[in-house]
Amino acid sequence: MAEAITSSRKLISRSGLLSRRLSSAGSKLVATEFVRRLATTIALGLLLFSLTLLFDWLAELSVTNRQILLTAISAVAGGHLIWTLASLLTQQRSQEQLALMVEQDHPDFDSRLISAVQFAAGKAAVPANAPASMVKAMVAETEREARRFQFGNIVDRRKMARAILLLIGVTVLAATGALMIGKENLDILLARAFGATTAIPHETRITQFPEDMQVGIGDTIELKFIAESIAGDAGLPDEGKLSVTYQNGRKETLILPRNKTNPGNYTLAQDKTNKKIVPVLIPGNAMADIYTVTIADIQESFRFQATINDAQTGKIKVTALERPRVESIKGTQTYPAFTGLPPTSHAPGDFVLFPGGELALEIKSTKALSRGTLQLIDNDNTIPVEIDNTDPKISTVRIPIPPENLSGFTVSLTDTEQMQSRDDVVYRVSLLADRAPEIRITYPRRAEELVTRKARFLIHYEATDRFGIASVNLRYRRGSAEPGTLAMSIPQNTPKSVNEAFEWDLNKLQPGLTEGDEVEYWLEATDQNAASANTGNSEHLLIRVVTPEEKRADLLGRASDALGNVGEATADQERLNNDLETIIRRNIPRKPLPREKD
Repeated sequence: MAEAITSSRKLISRSGLLSRRLSSAGSKLVATEFVRRLATTIALGLLLFSLTLLFDWLAELSVTNRQILLTAISAVAGGHLIWTLASLLTQQRSQEQLALMVEQDHPDFDSRLISAVQFAAGKAAVPANAPASMVKAMVAETEREARRFQFGNIVDRRKMARAILLLIGVTVLAATGALMIGKENLDILLARAFGATTAIPHETRITQFPEDMQVGIGDTIELKFIAESIAGDAGLPDEGKLSVTYQNGRKETLILPRNKTNPGNYTLAQDKTNKKIVPVLIPGNAMADIYTVTIADIQESFRFQATINDAQTGKIKVTALERPRVESIKGTQTYPAFTGLPPTSHAPGDFVLFPGGELALEIKSTKALSRGTLQLIDNDNTIPVEIDNTDPKISTVRIPIPPENLSGFTVSLTDTEQMQSRDDVVYRVSLLADRAPEIRITYPRRAEELVTRKARFLIHYEATDRFGIASVNLRYRRGSAEPGTLAMSIPQNTPKSVNEAFEWDLNKLQPGLTEGDEVEYWLEATDQNAASANTGNSEHLLIRVVTPEEKRADLLGRASDALGNVGEATADQERLNNDLETIIRRNIPRKPLPREKD
């Protein structure tokens, strides 16, 4: 009778250690082959592309030939890339294949590794009466042997190393060639490889040239190019060529004259005949000249390309845009609170402003704005404008109105395309003068008054101001001393007109007055202008301190003068009356006397 066969999967389970070690070895095998193929692909593509640039540098290939070579390189590189990616699938190995590779590299396993893998996978059968312990012991012995051996040793890394060394070598060669021809020439070769028609310079190199730019419609620009000779003693031409293609398709060619020579590259020396002193290029310096051309009144966008000898720039774009400008501007002035005046509207040409207030401007632009500033003419202060969120063409700004040094302002705008306004209009400002209060002394009227030491001196005054008087002070000076001040009370409602009297107690002056002292006095009135308070002064009068006897004599003398004046006035009146009577009598016609009857 045939013996019963039992599946090995029922006797043992998969060994976790062996499975992990084999899986790790398989991953390293795939990764190594992927890196080898990738390095080979990159090295091949870089080599072919570098050779194409070299052939173009030496023979100046036509556009068609360059396109054919680029297509061929792309096809080869694409095929190798597919071959590289395929390694992720084609290089996968099963556990049995990996076990066989390990046993080939490490014969000490003596077929036990492949047997353990097959027993665990259920691919090996054992008799039903075979002891399971024997199979398990074999697996355990295999695991012990596996701990002493690195399964990754089955991966041959020499091919990968050779591919990486090949890539490094090709990269070094390509970098060396790039350094030899220079960055400018390399840029030209790269552009030509992808279809550009720029000529390869062998005698001249354009080292500086403009970049893409934005200009305003109507602007004038100067294009500057610096070219240097790279062919030994070969000179630079007197002029180059600027090819311009406008947005509407129109083309024109402009002369690019040589503007000047860089004097730092030359020295003076005798020529070959030893008869003339000529500029000679300093050894080690490149012959470099500047070429410039001016394009005026630009009305549309265009592209240009400069050609100097055998050097040529790429196509550079000039975008012509409308600059933002102020379409309208209107202002509202808020007056200081003390004036009591309501806000007033102002327009350009009518910015007549009162100091101490504030001018709020609303500016409307022709284009949407990103920012803007207001520049004050006299003090160089700039104030940023606020852009309206709902309408970016509208902006607002507030200007504090100083008491002086404000004759005008300009508005500079920048639109959302970063175009700035130009030739900004100057908006003139006129400042109203806040006149000082007017004050005069109505009593006493004489330039000098005599007083005693303890007199109470009465002063009557009148003061007026357009917007109201804040304070009135009595100022006085004794001899050459500093002036003193006495505050005088006025109504609390800051009146525009004050007509008051003040009684000055001279007995309170310190130090006290003595006979013979002279005191100069005057009145000051101050208005309510907080920004720049104005003060008006009365005429300066004088008081002289005398004895009581001298004061009485002065009063009597003034009374006599008054009486004398009255007598003179009476006599004058009588004389006028007599003269009037005489005039009347002369002008009245006399009536004839009646005749007597016979």
